[in-house]
Amino acid sequence: AERTYLFPNDRRLVDDSGSVFDPRSLLYQNTLPISFEEIVFYGDLPIIATGGVLYSFSNSLNQTGQYAPEHSPLKISLKDQSVFSFYAGGDREIDVEIISLDFLTPELPGQSVDPMGLRFHPRESWLDSDSTIYLSDPANLSVHLWSLSERHFLESVSLSGSPTFVAYSGDTHRLYTAYGMHEIAQVKLEEGLDEQPFVMTQEEIAGLATAGEFVFVAQVRDGRDHATYSPNGELIDLRDFGELSPEYVWDSINRKLFYIWNLHPRDIVGQGISTEGIIGVERNSPFHDSEGYIQPVRVSPTGDAVIVGGGRVHDPETLDEIGYLPNPISDVVWDKENLIAIRETDVSTQVQKIGPDYTILDSIEVDGDPHRIFSASEELVVITVVDDLPVFHILNSDLEILETSDHPTRTPTATASPTPTITPSHTATLTFAPEDVDEDHDVDETDLLMVIRKWHTVNP
Repeated sequence: AERTYLFPNDRRLVDDSGSVFDPRSLLYQNTLPISFEEIVFYGDLPIIATGGVLYSFSNSLNQTGQYAPEHSPLKISLKDQSVFSFYAGGDREIDVEIISLDFLTPELPGQSVDPMGLRFHPRESWLDSDSTIYLSDPANLSVHLWSLSERHFLESVSLSGSPTFVAYSGDTHRLYTAYGMHEIAQVKLEEGLDEQPFVMTQEEIAGLATAGEFVFVAQVRDGRDHATYSPNGELIDLRDFGELSPEYVWDSINRKLFYIWNLHPRDIVGQGISTEGIIGVERNSPFHDSEGYIQPVRVSPTGDAVIVGGGRVHDPETLDEIGYLPNPISDVVWDKENLIAIRETDVSTQVQKIGPDYTILDSIEVDGDPHRIFSASEELVVITVVDDLPVFHILNSDLEILETSDHPTRTPTATASPTPTITPSHTATLTFAPEDVDEDHDVDETDLLMVIRKWHTVNP
C-alpha cells in the first residue's frame, strides 16, 4: 500500500490495497475486496476506480454496483449525484465524463448496517430480559439485534468505530464500547440506538465488563489495575495489581466477577464488587494446575456453581472443585436441574443435555461452529456460524429442533457493467496550456489535481 484515506465520518481508515483499519487504534478492521487507484465517498459509502472501472460499496463494504466509463479514469471526484471521471484527451486536454450515481446503484449513505444475509462472525453476544439477542460485530462497526419472539433481525446499533471491547448491562439496559486506549462510550437502549460518550479513563483499557449497574474496567499502566464506574461515569474505586483476562463474568447472586487468570499456572479467580461498587480482594482456586482453565466462564442463575470451558465445576464461594463435565464445552446454560452445553466437533456443533451427576443424557448435532447458547421463554437458542453467517437454532428442553432461522446470503453483484436505456453520462472538455498550471511545462499528478480543482471552480 502507498496511500491511506480517512472516511468522512472518521470511522475507518483505508489504504489503496483495500485494507481497512480503525483510526483510533490502527488495528485491522475489515477489507475492501479489491485494491484501487482512486477513491471518493458518497457520504460514508466508498466509490473506487481501478482497472478503468468504477465500483460502489455498502457500509458493510460489500459491492453494490459497478460501471465502466468510456475512458479509463485518471482521477475521480464526486459532487451532488454525479461522479466526475477525468481522463486524458488530446494534446493539452483533460476531458471529464460525468456519470450519474444511479448507474452505480449505491445504497443510501448514513444508514445502519443491515445484518440480513451479511457475512459476519459475532465476537460476543448477550440476551436481554425481552429475549432480544445482541451480537457485536466490530468489523462492521455495529451491534446487531435479533428478536427471539419475532424470529428476525431488528435495526442495528451503529458504532462510532471498531471497538476493542463491548459489554452489556442488564441492570441498566446499556451497551458499553471501548475505543483506542482511553475512550468508553455507551448506548442507552431504553432511549434509542445512538452512541453517547461515557468516560475517558486515565489508563489504557485492557478489559471491559459490567457488574450489575457498575462498569468494570481492567487497565494497564506501570502495572495492572481494576476500576469501577457508576452509571453516570463517576470513578468509584481503583485497585492496583488486578489481573487481566479476555472475559469477566458477573455473578449477581454472590456479587462477584469470575475470570480466568492467564498467567502460569492458569486458574479461576473471583473478585467481589459491593453494592456501592467497591472492589474486593481477588481469590483463586486452591488447585493451581492450569488444566481445564479456558474460556468461557459461566455462572449458574442460582449462584451455586461456576463452570469453565475445560469442564471444571467450582463452588463460587470457596472455588473448590465440585464436579467435572464429561468434556470441554464452548458454552453452557442451566435448564431446571440439567445443563445444556454446546461443543465443537470435527464437522458441526454438538448440543448436550447433561444431568445433575454430570453425565450426558442426550445429544444432537446442528450445523456450524458453536458461538453461544441462551435459555429464554421456555426455549433454547443455539447460535452457530455457517460460512460466516450466524444461524439461530430454536430447541426445546428435549433437544427437539423447533425452528432454524432463515439467514440467506446476499446475491452477489453482477460482474458485467449495466446497459442503460438512457445516456448514462455526458462529457465536457477542459483545454489548458501546461504553463497555466506551473512553470515546468510537464503535466504530472499535481498538475492534474489543480486542473480538476479549476474545472470544479468553473463548473460548480
